[in-house]
Amino acid sequence: AYLALKGSADAFLYPGHVSTMTGMADYYRLRDEYGISGVVAGFTGSEVLVALAAIIKKVEEGEPFALNCYPAVVTEEGSPTARKLVDSLMEPCDSEWRGLGVIKNSGLKLRSEYSEYDARIKFDLPELEGTPNPACRCGEVLLGKFKPYDCKVFGKGCTPEHPIGACMVSGEGACSAFYKYGGDIWNR
Repeated sequence: AYLALKGSADAFLYPGHVSTMTGMADYYRLRDEYGISGVVAGFTGSEVLVALAAIIKKVEEGEPFALNCYPAVVTEEGSPTARKLVDSLMEPCDSEWRGLGVIKNSGLKLRSEYSEYDARIKFDLPELEGTPNPACRCGEVLLGKFKPYDCKVFGKGCTPEHPIGACMVSGEGACSAFYKYGGDIWNR
């Protein structure tokens, strides 16, 4: 997903909870091979502020970076035991990312030898299908091409109480956060 988002931001706040398992290697590869920068952050206000301060300082230096600002929880190597367990049970698959579409091999599914535990197979569930609302500009917001208030439905038909697109659905979504914390700026 970070490769799909490349160029949309100066740097990313990498998820601390995921990084406890993965460690830092993937972020170093993104930095070294693709010039993508980011900082692993915790979830409290002070942890996020520390990570944002690190991003501001490192962006000014002009070189790609990967930093761990959550060292009390995230180690360099992550959890080899957890990665080994996931690798033994799961395999990569194409996955749809809200607002970005399908990204090849970006998701995980149970390996075929564990199909008896796959609820979709066991209960013969249909594939999930949906069509994004064409009024929603979530993809452009995620790619940094639009500000949330550039979307015609933002704050009008699309609110946290009545989301139209993926970016408004959860409190972590870009539009939802902008709606909540953006103040009157989005009324322009």
